[in-house]
Amino acid sequence: MTDDSLANATAPGSSPYERYTSLDRLRASWPAGDDWPDGVVLVCALQATELILGLMSAAIGDDRVTADVDRRLDRYSRLLQAGVDEMVDTLGSARLPWNWTAPSLADGASPGLRALPALPGPARAAVSDALRRASGRLPFQLGVEPQVGLVVSPGRPTLNYAGRTAPDLVRRVGRAPAHGPEDHLFCAAHQITECWLRIAHHHVREAERRADLGDWAAAGRRIRRAAAAVGLATDAARLLDMMVLADYHPLRVRLRDGSGAQSKAAQSMPSAARHAFTILQRHLDTQGISLLDVLDRPDRHRSLHLYRMALQDLGRRCQTFLFEHYLLALTTLGADNLGSLGYAVQTLVRRAGEPLFPELDQAKHRYAVITNFTHGASAGAIVLADELARDPDRYRRTRPDVCPPGLARDRVGAYFSAITHRDADAWLALFTPDAVFRDAPNARPFHGQRHLRVFIDTMLDTFDPLIATYDDPEIDGNHVEVSWTFHARALGADLVFHGREVFELTPDGRFRQVLVNWDPATVAAQLWSAGADSAVVNGTPRPVRQALDASRAACLTSGEG
Repeated sequence: MTDDSLANATAPGSSPYERYTSLDRLRASWPAGDDWPDGVVLVCALQATELILGLMSAAIGDDRVTADVDRRLDRYSRLLQAGVDEMVDTLGSARLPWNWTAPSLADGASPGLRALPALPGPARAAVSDALRRASGRLPFQLGVEPQVGLVVSPGRPTLNYAGRTAPDLVRRVGRAPAHGPEDHLFCAAHQITECWLRIAHHHVREAERRADLGDWAAAGRRIRRAAAAVGLATDAARLLDMMVLADYHPLRVRLRDGSGAQSKAAQSMPSAARHAFTILQRHLDTQGISLLDVLDRPDRHRSLHLYRMALQDLGRRCQTFLFEHYLLALTTLGADNLGSLGYAVQTLVRRAGEPLFPELDQAKHRYAVITNFTHGASAGAIVLADELARDPDRYRRTRPDVCPPGLARDRVGAYFSAITHRDADAWLALFTPDAVFRDAPNARPFHGQRHLRVFIDTMLDTFDPLIATYDDPEIDGNHVEVSWTFHARALGADLVFHGREVFELTPDGRFRQVLVNWDPATVAAQLWSAGADSAVVNGTPRPVRQALDASRAACLTSGEG
């Protein structure tokens, strides 16, 4: 890259980032997919390989004592291997179109592999092994077999490596004149990232095409491939954490706006994943199936379940990409820096923490709440059995002196009043510091004030309101039994449930032990019958989606993107 090219970085038609990374030239070499849609996977993966080979060649010529060449070669080798393996996993049974083949094998098809003999043994072996595995598994030859010591098979079609992957162009793009010792790494890492993001977008589009045809299993496999590609894009971007800051910052200041924050492929990846999710949601709405039903009966909705799981993986990889961007900015700029585009670094981690599929997260929350009650009668039973096997007397209490009946009645009344009035502090104050609270006969007790706080906070967070009515207490010394009814609301459903509670009090009227006799599954049944997914109302936009769209619109208005 010449000084003139840097000076023209703001020329119309591309962003400074795209100008710096020569992304327009790289993009122009990618196939349109008219004759072979998956050709973009082959081309972009091999171009990423060429770019990595260029970095490896540069590393062995780097005489800086701070460069940590061995570490760089190891990271480059592992990324190259992972990328080649991912390409093969995608194309393992693909047939090479005739117009992608070469009539004869050209020597030295890969410019990057020409430096292979100069690489140290471990790096040389890693590169050779990856390409040998690829050539052995693919139904066609890559065209670089002689360069990695493989015998050419005349009967197998051979990729026109030079004509289709444009390795000389990639080599020129990746080896432009450097403006500082870290220029090559900085530019190439972004170019590799763009190659894998292009593959990820391709897989998402293919997934949508298959989903529209009703082939949810194939669509799910494509979403998995997209997630893997985003993971490789993340690993490529992470190469930048090896930069020597003293050598990088002069380049950063000269580039100013030429950073990965301008990557359109990265910016649009969450939206692409969201669109793939809306196709699933639209299908579920049409079929009258809820996300909750898919979660609860994955065997009945196997292909939809696998598609949902793949989307979940893709969402996690997208969030990881953003979080790793935050960590990289933290590593290079520090926590309080505004960043190259004036965005606070902390904004990155907030965006990374924003769920990509809030409807799915809400469905999983509902499912967690319902199953808490479905299996609540034995909550903690596994741990409890182990505790009692070790110490049978762990939760056994001796019978204390009698609590005055009037005081016992008042404290029971205060107990239910605190719940009804949502006063967790008042409720906790009724217990001794070492109190034991068992929320079902076979459940592991909550022991001590800290764990009791967890219980009451969870109850009040789950139910709002939570209104108690109860019969006259039956008092026998320091034991009080009370039958009760709660009227409550949770997950948009009105609930009624009944039970009987046994209190053991100290002489001064504090609860030492409480046992709740009830069937939590009755709440689960009411939640199920109230509607599997209240976020879906006659096909209208879901409130949680509206909230997300409003939030993102606000971000765009404020300039946070």
